[in-house]
Amino acid sequence: MSQARIAALALVVPEYDAAIAFYTGVMGFRLVEDIDEGRKRWVTVEPPGGGARLVLARAEGPVQAAAIGNQAGGRVFLFLSTDDFDSDHARMRAAAWCSRRSRATSLMDGWPSGATRSAIAGI
Repeated sequence: MSQARIAALALVVPEYDAAIAFYTGVMGFRLVEDIDEGRKRWVTVEPPGGGARLVLARAEGPVQAAAIGNQAGGRVFLFLSTDDFDSDHARMRAAAWCSRRSRATSLMDGWPSGATRSAIAGI
């Protein structure tokens, strides 16, 4: 049997440049592709540890715009893990993205759950 994996997930965002700035500047992701295709762009970012990429897709029309910040219908959309929670949390706080901290233990594996976001469009 072949080895299949998720290579990328589309994430609806309000604007390309603001989303790129957030994911590269605040989250520490790497900009992989930013290709101008005329009316739209093909933009992908990936976390510093590798793994599935995010395709940053600018909302087109009111239906897609309504999905921004509600990608998974009110459920958590992305789960990120880190090997240095304190440094990552400090970087997010410095960027005024994260206002609270949660060290709640996951029932799955005992890892800290990470920072609890205050508000960000596109996640």
